[in-house]
Amino acid sequence: MEGSRVRYEAERGTVNRARTRTGVAVVSQDAVVAGLDHQDGWVDIQVFAPTAGNHTAHVGYAAGYGDAQHVVTVNGSTRLTLSHPSHGRDDWKRTSAALDLARGWNTPRFQHHSRWAEPDYVEIG
Repeated sequence: MEGSRVRYEAERGTVNRARTRTGVAVVSQDAVVAGLDHQDGWVDIQVFAPTAGNHTAHVGYAAGYGDAQHVVTVNGSTRLTLSHPSHGRDDWKRTSAALDLARGWNTPRFQHHSRWAEPDYVEIG
């Protein structure tokens, strides 16, 4: 369906030097990735693109201690910095970025860059 989004839960991705925070009632699936506090902290989330090219990634998150940033790479390349404006630790918002995806399965990596943000999901649409 044109214009539809597919949601991928961050906590179901591969997490390095971070953790899954459960029991978060106001987010999808009651869990988020937390503790992305170190340069080697990241989460890989597999997403599907029906066609190659730019796709909008909508990222649900909370950032409560100042504006945060993640470095985003796709399939090991295509680097960008994604900003997460601060709204409060459990005040869930969404930010977006254009990702250059190959047709089929892709792996965006969200890696700590500055401050602290907790990703909940990525929607590709």
